Amino acid sequence: MNTLDTLTLDTLTAPQDVLAGYRATDTFGSGSGCHRLICDDNLTVLHQLDTSGELFDFIFVDPPYNTGRTRDAYQNRFDAGDWQMALLERLQAAQQVLALSGAMALTIDSRSLADALQVVERLMAQSTGWWYQIITMSTVPSGSAMKGFRRSHEYIICIHPASGGPQPAKLGDHWGLHQEGRVAGTVQWNRLLKSGIGHTAQSSPGCFYPVFIDRATGKVVGVGEPVSPGAYQKFNDPDPDVATCWPIRKDGSLGRWRVSADTARTLLAQGFVTTGRLVRGDEHKTAIKYLTSGVVAKIDRGEFEITGYDEDTGAAIVVATEDDPAVLPTTVWTVPSHNYSVYGSWLLRKLVPQCTFSHPKSIYAMEDLLRFYAADPDAKILDLYAGSGTVAHAAMLLNDTDGGSRDTVSVTLNELPQQGHAPGDKAGVFHAVLVPRMRAASTGITTAKHPVAGDYEFPLRGAIADGLSGAVEVLIPDQS
Repeated sequence: MNTLDTLTLDTLTAPQDVLAGYRATDTFGSGSGCHRLICDDNLTVLHQLDTSGELFDFIFVDPPYNTGRTRDAYQNRFDAGDWQMALLERLQAAQQVLALSGAMALTIDSRSLADALQVVERLMAQSTGWWYQIITMSTVPSGSAMKGFRRSHEYIICIHPASGGPQPAKLGDHWGLHQEGRVAGTVQWNRLLKSGIGHTAQSSPGCFYPVFIDRATGKVVGVGEPVSPGAYQKFNDPDPDVATCWPIRKDGSLGRWRVSADTARTLLAQGFVTTGRLVRGDEHKTAIKYLTSGVVAKIDRGEFEITGYDEDTGAAIVVATEDDPAVLPTTVWTVPSHNYSVYGSWLLRKLVPQCTFSHPKSIYAMEDLLRFYAADPDAKILDLYAGSGTVAHAAMLLNDTDGGSRDTVSVTLNELPQQGHAPGDKAGVFHAVLVPRMRAASTGITTAKHPVAGDYEFPLRGAIADGLSGAVEVLIPDQS
């Protein structure tokens, strides 16, 4: 961290070459990480970034929720069809600047969730291999008044290309994953029998094969060759001491195993295939279990350790090597640090006193999201609807915490109540909220020239007044 009195004109560093079509009006801060703040329509910026060949590891999309109520300066009442088309157009443009293994995250609340999911489904239909997942995140524990039950959450729609997805992260005790009975981060054996979509033998013939288990011990002693589901017929076990287990579902239909026969043999040789409770007298109905590729990867990374092998089954005994291992949480996040009121609105008013911007995200919620999707210390992050700049601020905090040098691009219009976009007006969102917030985050000094009160928490990391490293550049369209 750096203090205000260490900042001089000699230490100010411009983040990088100015994006074509824009000019810098201000630069401040220094150290690891470059943060560009751009005042313009995000679709225009996306096209310019694409033309320049820039790629991003994570793109955050927090559009107007189209609730019908206009708050602050943001226009928040659109025809549903127009809103969907505008969002789809921006997501399609964002795909062009997304790295091959990157991801996007779209936030929305319950009132516009259905409209947003229609947009995402259209995007998926046009994008081979892409997939998405919905996170429910508690944002205001006390809830916001609405008809019926009080609303205390919103949604994050995580959008991934075929090769993208979240990475496990080390999470603090406030996540509640380190108490008795936790499941995240433990070593779990999954059923080898496929369930859900694509569970039939016909959907993947190469995954229909016999698995042989010892009737006395339940040990898996071999994996047979795949057979055609059409040629399969039930037969007696050739060896009275060995049971033949086929992927037969409870209703008697032909299912499939989750991995190919070759993969199953490799896993078996490593001790990564075993059985559940042995069904005496009907051993062929015994559940077969295995360690997924994700668990195997944790073993390879040293996060899990093989301490021995079961004497009867030969299965590997796998334990976590750390008290705080990297984990992926469930799809429901109920975390105190994600409180928007305390770590969003209150924090913003500490940085920018008299600020009337409402509903900023919790800085710690955004930092956690970056832990999953921008784990690479050199990751590049794009925030399409930057608002007050929580994502860029979170990236600066994460850089200071783990020594990273993540770069960000934050795009927002300079909207004003009743007046729409006014590029140069000092009362607009860009000039009155985003830029002052980033300056206060960098220097630790408020717009009123006082040290920012409080500390960075979860875990405790020092005073906000100490400031954060990172070179910041303020860009506006070049009208010359």
